[in-house]
Amino acid sequence: NQNQQLEARLDMLSDIISKQHPGKIALHAAKEIHFVPINQIVRIEGENNYSIFYLDNGKKIVVTKTLKDYEEALTLQNFFRIHKSHIINIDYLVKLNKGEVYAVVMSDGSEIEISMRRKADFLKIMEGK
Repeated sequence: NQNQQLEARLDMLSDIISKQHPGKIALHAAKEIHFVPINQIVRIEGENNYSIFYLDNGKKIVVTKTLKDYEEALTLQNFFRIHKSHIINIDYLVKLNKGEVYAVVMSDGSEIEISMRRKADFLKIMEGK
């Protein structure tokens, strides 16, 4: 069908643009593709088959891909998956709360719990900073 062909061509085009501009990521929203500088992403929240990108200007972009689709590429860019439903950009980390539950506070004011499974790895990374 013509719509599927168009979608496939848009995906290909966005991949080409992303490769030519390695500092940007193509985010496929419902009716548009956003080309966002990776260093403007504060955090990403996963919700079922969607991911919500929170940018440093307060903007939110909802995309129709899972966190897993982004995790590997972003890990190389100073991002860390602290929970099954959250990836954070370490550059925007403001505070680490070390109570009964460990949580990060991000520059946008959000507080996100670090899962028990990921706590040791996260602390190792933070010691290396």
